[in-house]
Amino acid sequence: MLFQAILYSAIKILLQVIPNKATQVLLQITLYVATQALLQVTSYRTTQALLQTTPYRAT
Repeated sequence: MLFQAILYSAIKILLQVIPNKATQVLLQITLYVATQALLQVTSYRTTQALLQTTPYRAT
C-alpha cells in the first residue's frame, strides 16, 4: 500500500503541474489501471498465502 500512496502522490503533483486536460485524463487512467493491477496482485498473493497456510485433509 506504500507504493500505491507514493504513486498517487506523484500523480497528484503532476496533475497540478500539467494543466493540459488530455494529459490529466491520461494520468488518471494510468493511476486507475496501476491501482487495479496492484490490488489484483495483492489479493492474489494474499489468497495464495492463506491457501498454503490453511490445514486441509485429503478425503
